Amino acid sequence: MNTSRSELSRLIQKVVGLVISVIVLAIIRAVVIRLPGMDARLIEHLTVADLAASIILIIITFIIISFVKDISYLMIDIVPSFPEISTLITNLAYLITIVIIYTGFDTIFMPWLYRADLPWLYPVVLLLAAAYPLYNIITMLITRSSAVTELFTSQRPAPTATKTVTCPHCNSQVSPFQFCGNCGKELPIATVTQAPPKCGKCGALVKVDASFCTSCGYKLKGEEGGD
Repeated sequence: MNTSRSELSRLIQKVVGLVISVIVLAIIRAVVIRLPGMDARLIEHLTVADLAASIILIIITFIIISFVKDISYLMIDIVPSFPEISTLITNLAYLITIVIIYTGFDTIFMPWLYRADLPWLYPVVLLLAAAYPLYNIITMLITRSSAVTELFTSQRPAPTATKTVTCPHCNSQVSPFQFCGNCGKELPIATVTQAPPKCGKCGALVKVDASFCTSCGYKLKGEEGGD
């Protein structure tokens, strides 16, 4: 997964912006509902505080939806090998929105549903609404399990044991560089090894005689021969 610094920077900026916006609105909601006069009733079972809290939750919901629309296309550029990530993020956002609606609007709807002897209707409706995005997420994770696995495991070289040599000056076990990391004196040429070559495109470690990178397929050597 080769990701440019600019793409990651844009993603981080959007995530930070979302977090700050949600936190600020949550603080505003907590303050507003405690202001004097907010307990006044507009209609039966509905106070000014309930209405204000619901409006702020609607704003938060729209911010989340807008955020998802922005990053869904950005994530396709960041993870081109898994284009379905856009749909995955969108469905996750729908689930989050449904949870927000369920927890934020129950004080408005539940009193009327209790009066109508239908308290079960509110959770059932929201559960049905959550069924579709949840089905999409589960189906995608099952049908694209190999792509999801590759997304989190690709280009992660297996850890290798670090080679060390004995410094003839201080007898410390140090990495085989030109100078000792413990005493600073120059190591004999025989103990110094060259750093393993890396792919010029993705930075993965490659074999000295390799023609192509095993992580990204980049051609490491010039074309030999001709047609």
